[in-house]
Amino acid sequence: MAPRVIILTGDMQRTQAKCVVDQAPAGAVLTVTQKAEMRTNAQNRLVHRWFADIARHHSFGESEADIKAECNLMFGRPILSRDDPEWESVFGYIFDALNKPSKLKAIRVLDVPFTRRMGVKQLTEYMDQMSRFFAEQGVILTDPDARRYEQDMQQEGARA
Repeated sequence: MAPRVIILTGDMQRTQAKCVVDQAPAGAVLTVTQKAEMRTNAQNRLVHRWFADIARHHSFGESEADIKAECNLMFGRPILSRDDPEWESVFGYIFDALNKPSKLKAIRVLDVPFTRRMGVKQLTEYMDQMSRFFAEQGVILTDPDARRYEQDMQQEGARA
């Protein structure tokens, strides 16, 4: 029996989990864990903004989807592999035989979840590595603190 992971986000997933338990053979082991703190909407918006920033950089010439796949392979896989050996055993088994262009295409086409699986700390680590790497390449990424300052200034101007 292959391991199953079901994230309870609503009644449908709860029903699905009950069905899996009802169909499990005697001796099966059920593990219920508390999910790590999910990434924030602000983090999610910023990392996608960074994919766009990098795609717009003249020397890369790749789409946002290409950049995201590259970052997921370069930064996301090592983090998830370290923190979830079961995920790595499946992902590694499937992807290690592929060359890099095939891995990137598979990540895009299959929409392999990397950042969606990450909690706040993992995505922070991912974004820190991403920021350092692309800064060394001369890419200027959107500064979240500067954006907050700009938004504060816009709100002040609207009130005046």
